[in-house]
Amino acid sequence: MAHVRDVRLDVGRAPSGLEFAEVSYTVDFTAAEVDLNLPFTEYIVLWERDEELDSYVQPADPIGITRVGVGRGDDLIGVIYKGDSSIRPNGRRSISRNHRREWRFPENESGREEYRALVQVIPDIRLGGAWSNEVSIDLRGGRIGSED
Repeated sequence: MAHVRDVRLDVGRAPSGLEFAEVSYTVDFTAAEVDLNLPFTEYIVLWERDEELDSYVQPADPIGITRVGVGRGDDLIGVIYKGDSSIRPNGRRSISRNHRREWRFPENESGREEYRALVQVIPDIRLGGAWSNEVSIDLRGGRIGSED
């Protein structure tokens, strides 16, 4: 499994007046991932930590964000980056990445805030599937046939 390390976050105000979040990190690939040149999708979210972290990521569903009902409910600030295309090792054991996004943070953010970024690198091969043949039926009279 690919390993993410050295995650660094910078948050501030851009010259445009919008807030920005910039994340840099390194992805290490296993020998098998390099040999197979497996594709991965990057998914990065920005969290604000208040007195109670009231959102978390379900381990069974890395992209699914689950909210629990405690605290102010303002922890998930937004998605910094969701890969539109895959990254691949292309013969490299490690690659360094950097993503920046500017947007207006929620209005309820004021004063001193603490932020963290969560970087996930998810294999694009985590699901296989295919459609079945199509079957036509008359719900009142039974099966009509199959179109293969």
